[in-house]
Amino acid sequence: MQSNTAQLPANKQSALSWSTVKPFAWAAVALVFLLILLPYLMQFVAFLRYDTGSSIADQVKQQADQTQNLLNLLNTFAAIMGVVFAVFAAITVALGLYGFSTNNGFRDLEKDWQERLNELAQKSAAIATLEEAMKQRNEIIATLVAEMQEKSEQLKQLQEESSDLRDQLRKSVTSAQASLDKELEEVSAVIRHLGTAHDLISSDPSINLKLGRILNNGGEYTRAIELLEATVLIDPDFPEVHGQLGLAYRRRGDQYNSAGNKQKGEEDYNRAIEELKRAIQQDPHDIEALSPLGGLYRRRGDYKQAMKYYQQAVDVAPESSYALGNVASLAWYIGEEEFARKMFERTEKAARKRLDTLESLDPYWDYFDIGLAQLMLGKPEAAKETYKIAIELTPSRVHFDSVLHNLLLLKSSKDSSPIAGIDEIIKMLEKARR
Repeated sequence: MQSNTAQLPANKQSALSWSTVKPFAWAAVALVFLLILLPYLMQFVAFLRYDTGSSIADQVKQQADQTQNLLNLLNTFAAIMGVVFAVFAAITVALGLYGFSTNNGFRDLEKDWQERLNELAQKSAAIATLEEAMKQRNEIIATLVAEMQEKSEQLKQLQEESSDLRDQLRKSVTSAQASLDKELEEVSAVIRHLGTAHDLISSDPSINLKLGRILNNGGEYTRAIELLEATVLIDPDFPEVHGQLGLAYRRRGDQYNSAGNKQKGEEDYNRAIEELKRAIQQDPHDIEALSPLGGLYRRRGDYKQAMKYYQQAVDVAPESSYALGNVASLAWYIGEEEFARKMFERTEKAARKRLDTLESLDPYWDYFDIGLAQLMLGKPEAAKETYKIAIELTPSRVHFDSVLHNLLLLKSSKDSSPIAGIDEIIKMLEKARR
């Protein structure tokens, strides 16, 4: 392609020269031809005019005249040829100069064109190299995408297998927990038949704490209080004992209030606040004392103090669904719906994490927290199913009391929107508590 293109200026130069010379060439040929024929024409005309009947003298004269005329014609022809040759010489010189200048112009044009063609060839080579590089890059990308898809499929398969394993482990842990709770309930029943709390007191505060927790979870609040009060005398600097004692007083106070004995209920609430504060003084990070203390102030209608302790609980344990759920519930009750929704989202996330990582020793509480979050986030059907699981796993009817109390508080709020599905879930819990 390059060689054919390079020949174009020479062809163009040749065509331009011939088209310029062609008219002059034909004119010159015609003139020369005419001048050659002119003497013969003159001779022919003279012959026609020649008079053969005249005298010899006249014929001689005519011959002399013709000869003279021929000489004159030749002189004229020679002069004309001189002029023609002079004109042709001038034209030749002019054409030579024109051709020289034109040839130099085409040479410059050809040089510039050749440079552009060379530049274009270099660019074409660069483009070809770039296309090859892009092709290789696309092949590498395609290979990487295929590998990523393969890895994604493998990861998906691992996730499914992990999910199945997690579900199996969760069921196993839940079953083990239910069995343990059942055994604890049986142990609690045995303890109830062993005599008074005084008969159960050990010299080891840790053993007393465990027995007190069993009695507390079994609904034997008075016996738990007696046992834990005696333990405080043995070791007054045992924060977990104060916390468990405060929880026992709070639960017995709830029981008194449900029975209509408001005075005894208030007395137990006061003792509960006192014991829980002692636990927090001895251990400011005691999450099991901070949240119940917030709950006591909430029951009394002191929402400012309640939020204070709930927030402290969240600060101590940012991923505690128990603390987060209490902050969210109180925020909803006082009309801070937007903040409450954010906290309920955190509540659900934290509870699911505990279940997924198998950290939960009491999974029914985590399911209650998830169900509450789903209910408050506008997913009543999902909440209903979650509450069913929580109810099935709950070891004792006494655990429904705090859950019901919280739902009734949320329902009674006059500063927030109505909660869809809450009545049905309250009925489910009340039925399960009977």
